Amino acid sequence: MPGTLARVLLFLSSYAPLAIIFAILYFGRQSLVAIIGLVAAAVGLAGLALFFALARRLTPIPAKIIDLRRRDDAAASYILGYLMPFLAVAFNDWRQVVAMATFFALLAYVYVSSNMVYINPVLSLVGYHLYEATMEDGATYNLIARGRLRRGDTPRLIQLGEDILLDRRP
Repeated sequence: MPGTLARVLLFLSSYAPLAIIFAILYFGRQSLVAIIGLVAAAVGLAGLALFFALARRLTPIPAKIIDLRRRDDAAASYILGYLMPFLAVAFNDWRQVVAMATFFALLAYVYVSSNMVYINPVLSLVGYHLYEATMEDGATYNLIARGRLRRGDTPRLIQLGEDILLDRRP
């Protein structure tokens, strides 16, 4: 699963809250937009569930953490910088829909190709934290972990990308 599939599934899940917000905003006014929002949210959340199901099947790699820094602030800046401007889109004509779809396609490409999977507000909502971790071999990674980690811990890690690890603990 490391690679593109994991990044795509995490991208889809990262926009589930926005899709729910769109569904709420357009419910009763533009039913098609509301339905599309609910379907997109369901697909995103199902993608996250699939991601975790696939991750549990991978063999973890033990590695000792020698330095650790919390990076949960990245998710907050993601929400402010990317999600909030879209709440004002009216979807009154086809050009607005095409423009939004084009933007999301471009954003998906950048998110997936840039390994930005760790910036995901849904992961925060389900108890995951983002760390910058330096391992015993001197390599530094973005580490997604449920619960708290400390220096000296030896978590069970799965490599999601070149510089991204997932702690496989429950």
